Amino acid sequence: MGYAGFGLIFSGGVLAGIVGNVFGGPLTERVGTRITLSRGALAWSCLNLAAALAAPRALFALLFVLAFGAGAVADVAMNIAATAALGAQPGRLARFHALFNAGALAGALVVGLLLAHGLSWRWAWGATAVFGIGVSALVWRSELPAAGAGERHPPWAGVAFLWRDRLLPIAIALLAAAVVEGGVETWGVLFLRAQLALGVIAGAGAYLAGQTLATGSRAFLGPVAGRMRAAPAAAAGAGLAAIGMVVEADAPGPAVAAAGLAAALIGIALCWPLLMAAGSRASPRPALAVGGLTTAAYGGFLLGPAVVGGVAGSVGLRASVWLVAAVALIPAAMLLPRRRRSRTGSP
Repeated sequence: MGYAGFGLIFSGGVLAGIVGNVFGGPLTERVGTRITLSRGALAWSCLNLAAALAAPRALFALLFVLAFGAGAVADVAMNIAATAALGAQPGRLARFHALFNAGALAGALVVGLLLAHGLSWRWAWGATAVFGIGVSALVWRSELPAAGAGERHPPWAGVAFLWRDRLLPIAIALLAAAVVEGGVETWGVLFLRAQLALGVIAGAGAYLAGQTLATGSRAFLGPVAGRMRAAPAAAAGAGLAAIGMVVEADAPGPAVAAAGLAAALIGIALCWPLLMAAGSRASPRPALAVGGLTTAAYGGFLLGPAVVGGVAGSVGLRASVWLVAAVALIPAAMLLPRRRRSRTGSP
């Protein structure tokens, strides 16, 4: 398949995720977080279970894309519920998002151990799908923030809100941060394995270490960053990610390269929750704002695999790592002018 082929298939899934976000925001605004999240989680789980059982590559690709779209609907509902409850407390919202990294850590550990023992990743996918069905049932019986029904809006309402509420700088910063996050977690690890001749366990070990630090970053550094203004704190996190990727690209050995990858994961982990909190507080309708912002972030997840994967396939993995480092500077460029305007008191 190759790096470029893998990136294109993944981009197909994220394109379905964008569609899920576009529809998921207004849907959650209309029927509430409980219904949207429970049904989205159920659809995601069933599609993942089918993908784990699928043998033909084409069928697996189709199920993967559909599962990504269903997962995006659940994702936007989760973000709306969390932001409705914790949007005014960015530090606590960052801690909530640390659960995502903890799940990624557990998943990578399980799959790495399965591969190391000659077993298939399909076992992990199947078990996760069964667990997700149980989570869907639990959500259906729970009381969630923003669970009540609201107004009916067209599917493009969340994206239109970005323009009307002047959230485009935050949306562009989120898009760039998503490109970096996907680049760090995918191409950064592939660089360790391919360019530095590390095996599956060593490459997965670097990812596991990075996710552990990312979890700690959101859980423990998130409250510290939450006491700062969200935009400068997110810009600083993106800057740390850029430095980390530069270190990895020019590292003299595997240990230094892994340290750079871990630093990049720490930095980029703070961007999503801080910018989501900033965007929700700036909007009178946080459900639509969160829907629009997550759509922008998924746009970054769409562009990243295709662009960075294309560079990796045509120029090499090292060039792709440098590209991710350059993109990490975009959030600072988008957010720091807002800080200067606030200091001068100009609108």
